[in-house]
Amino acid sequence: MFWSIDLSWVGKPIELCLIDLLMCGDNALVIAIASQTLPLHRRRQAMILGIFGAVFIRFVLTATATIAFNMPGLKIGGAILLLLIALKLTADESDERDPAASQIGPDSPSDDGLMSAVMVILSADVLMSLDNTVALAAVAQGNIAWLALGLALSIPALLLGATIMASLIARYPTMITLGGMFLGWVAGGMATGDSLLQSAVQTQAQSLPYTLPPLIALYVFLQSRTARHPGKAVPRDRGE
Repeated sequence: MFWSIDLSWVGKPIELCLIDLLMCGDNALVIAIASQTLPLHRRRQAMILGIFGAVFIRFVLTATATIAFNMPGLKIGGAILLLLIALKLTADESDERDPAASQIGPDSPSDDGLMSAVMVILSADVLMSLDNTVALAAVAQGNIAWLALGLALSIPALLLGATIMASLIARYPTMITLGGMFLGWVAGGMATGDSLLQSAVQTQAQSLPYTLPPLIALYVFLQSRTARHPGKAVPRDRGE
């Protein structure tokens, strides 16, 4: 009878989709921030290209998750790169924007930034997915078809989440700084989770996983304030 057909293959991709969405809320934030410097008609393109590219990269990473993700120093390097991305995003938010950035016309000078925004999205997604892909690989159990379908199902939800985030950021620009601080926090946690530091953390610096993430988040905040309000030379007294 039809009710005796094994439908476990339906539930597994849905499970993978839900796991991907639960672990990738921060990716929607990055997508929204990275696309803010683009003109309106380019933002959706950057989001779509970024999401499809990120999902494809996550698929490749997950398929090879057992090969390289435990390499000593990998997460430390990823944390440094993620910190640089956070500083770039908050610095972009601090810059004075050209009024043309909000135009819808096809000749807007900000069109050249489309691929730059997409590359930021892809880079951040790869770095933040180092741990996520291990979990996805464990659930997929080597079934590439389940993995591909599960990640594909997450695309519409990621696009919707990024669109909502972009609307909120357009209304509340300070969310860019908060997003950068969040990426800094993630970078700190990523660095302390590296196998290269595990023995030292467990024996000599047990508080490091709790102190480093907020310290890096604070560093990103201070850097964003410095970029927004650069130090001005103090005028000398004319009588000197």
